[in-house]
Amino acid sequence: MLAGRYRIIAPIGRGASAQVNLADDVRLRRRVAVKMLHDALADDAAFLRRFQAEARAAAALNHPNVMAVYDWGQETESDVPFLVLEYLAGGSLRSMLDRGERLSPSQTLLVGLEATRALEYAHRRGFVHRDIKPANLLFGEEGRLRIADFGLARALAEAAWTEPQGAVLGTARYASPEQAQGLALTGKADVYSLALVLVEAVTGRVPFTADTTIGTLMARVDRDLEVDDELGPLQSALTRAGRADPEARLDAHELAVALMAAASAMPRPAPLPLAGAVEPDGPRDDSDPTLLATGPTPVVVADDPGPTTIVEPDPATAATTVAGDDADSDDLDVWPFLNAASADAAAPTQEPVDLDLTMAESAPPVVARPPDPAPPSAAPPPVPPDGDEPYVSPPPARPHRSWRRWALIAFVLVLIVAVGVSAGALIANLTATPTHHVPAVVGLDVDAARGKLEADHWKVNEEHTRRDGTAAGQVLAVQPDVGTSVREGQHVTLVVSDGPTIAAVPTKLVGASVADATAALAKAGFKTKTTGQLDEKVPADHVIAVANGTKARLPKGETVTLVVSNGPPPRTIPGKLAGRSYDEVVAILQGLKLDPKPNGVYSTTVPKGRVIATEPGPGASVPRGSAITVTVSNGPPLVTVPDIAKAHSLDEAIDMLHRAGLKDGDVSGKGSQPYRTDPPAGARVPQGSTVNLILRKKP
Repeated sequence: MLAGRYRIIAPIGRGASAQVNLADDVRLRRRVAVKMLHDALADDAAFLRRFQAEARAAAALNHPNVMAVYDWGQETESDVPFLVLEYLAGGSLRSMLDRGERLSPSQTLLVGLEATRALEYAHRRGFVHRDIKPANLLFGEEGRLRIADFGLARALAEAAWTEPQGAVLGTARYASPEQAQGLALTGKADVYSLALVLVEAVTGRVPFTADTTIGTLMARVDRDLEVDDELGPLQSALTRAGRADPEARLDAHELAVALMAAASAMPRPAPLPLAGAVEPDGPRDDSDPTLLATGPTPVVVADDPGPTTIVEPDPATAATTVAGDDADSDDLDVWPFLNAASADAAAPTQEPVDLDLTMAESAPPVVARPPDPAPPSAAPPPVPPDGDEPYVSPPPARPHRSWRRWALIAFVLVLIVAVGVSAGALIANLTATPTHHVPAVVGLDVDAARGKLEADHWKVNEEHTRRDGTAAGQVLAVQPDVGTSVREGQHVTLVVSDGPTIAAVPTKLVGASVADATAALAKAGFKTKTTGQLDEKVPADHVIAVANGTKARLPKGETVTLVVSNGPPPRTIPGKLAGRSYDEVVAILQGLKLDPKPNGVYSTTVPKGRVIATEPGPGASVPRGSAITVTVSNGPPLVTVPDIAKAHSLDEAIDMLHRAGLKDGDVSGKGSQPYRTDPPAGARVPQGSTVNLILRKKP
């Protein structure tokens, strides 16, 4: 038991911030839903103050599509706070979708229309819900939608409490772009979230959903909602409700009008596949099911002037009231309720609840005040004069002139004529066709304008034209003019734009620079978009072609895509150039449109005229025309043959050759004295060359 009054029966569901249970209100003997906030919120005093204020404000919302708030409480200061709410046995849209149910476009239109009525009502009173999602769209057993948690989302957003892992992502799936950017919110944020919910109801997929919270939020910034053809006639309305820019987005009233306009092209919806609030096989504490039937509740009849009367309620009526059923739910015709005015007029209202926590838990009984006594008659009866003699009226005065008779006759005749004229005018007014003033619809989308005009029972015609600076479907004018009084059933014509005028796309764009091509397109009334492409022949930043599929004539303001050259493709230095002759390597590089530059070096390992290496090396990617350094061998370096005649012995002569980088060859001649060499001393020969030695006898 909570507060000695609410007996918990069974769990309904658990969310990021609260546990919801089905309960009995044993005082008023009715079923209610009790939302018990999580323990982490009980220690946040600032949140509790905000929560109480928001709950009080939400309880003041009195609309058939807003969930009623009955009570607020807290067992002790250490216990978690709870809300007592209207019990809606039909369950939530989230439950339907989780069971694999998908709504038809007609069913979705009905859900959207009821939601927009609730949002429009709340927005006019300064409320922004901030958390429109399938879990907050609940249904009674009769299928009527109510939006839950008005005010709770704002209180939680300002609480010093961190939600459990995953809770933020659940809200982010339906957040508006301005919520993702941390901007100030208006009622159009709720409209955007509702558009995502309605798309999911039909397709089973939430648009813009990514793997992370940041990815989900950033996916919809600066991107308009793209609605699948699967939504049928709802596509146009939801597309305009899902605009990323709040200024271009429909508000709740405009979305309702657009949905009503789409209804004319859709079949009657089937009943909603309600999931139910409590699982049939779920755990429940209903050990005393007779509690609600232990005795009738005395009802004091306040307008009975006699003794207090105790009225025993009808058991059938009481059971129906407790369950929350509508007696006429089986005969409910949902399609006539598309007229917002008739629905709001016929819908039941709920009395606001004063949630002043300083009040005593039980209010004193209301005592009926007997009606005031009847007022005295305006004229008392004649009273006899003095004594007991009866009062005798004096005889009427006799007229003295006959003209009074004729005056009376004339007055009667004038009165008859006046009554006849008035009656004729009344009959004419009663039988005349009602008239209305043509509303201001210029600038609206044609569907919204048509909805406004058809609401006044006019026949709407359309005339289409093109005008620069306008969007397709925008109303340019209305005939008769705005403010003109027109009878119902008459024709009203909308002049509708088919978009900007058609113009020819300039033809001399290929080969022009990007700047010149952009200027030519702008002069013709088009925007430009470029895409780069490598090209061997067209210089960089020049137009290669206009994108495939571009028509020769387009509406002004359209974007023309130009394929622009990024220059020639890069060249790759071939491998296996080392060891080839210099001339061969030069021919290969020049064939690739590269510029070889020789660099000769001496080498004792690479033969003269052979390539040692290139810079950049094999596999490198370079622009066309790049200079490539080719290192080529000039053979070994040249050395001077020493004069061995200065040596004293053959060994000393050989050592002189070795020190000079030469090899000793054949030794000839007679004797032991080094005499000369072949090649001769002083000759320049490649390093490592062989030198023969010639000896003679010592003198």
